[in-house]
Amino acid sequence: MANSYKTLAQGQVAASVGTIYTPSGSTSAIVKEIIFLNTDSANRTLSVYQNGTAAANQIFGSATLGPGETVVFTGAITLANGDTLKAVADSGSKITYTLEGVEIS
Repeated sequence: MANSYKTLAQGQVAASVGTIYTPSGSTSAIVKEIIFLNTDSANRTLSVYQNGTAAANQIFGSATLGPGETVVFTGAITLANGDTLKAVADSGSKITYTLEGVEIS
């Protein structure tokens, strides 16, 4: 079994729900930190989901980020092979994200 601590994903949150990370191949993952940054000059809202988009899957919901504001989630989100993290913002390409964690193969 090999463990690799690394940047798991980086990108911009879309205005429609989309996958921001899923473990690749036959790996699982522990997401240890997620950094969200509002790059816009206006307030933006953000929601994050694990393994679906129902209310029960929401793990970070309707958070408002001010202009230039950064929000950092630290903890542990475990993802088995095929699990997903999804996100949506009120305006596309205005909130960036970086996921740091461990991939386990």
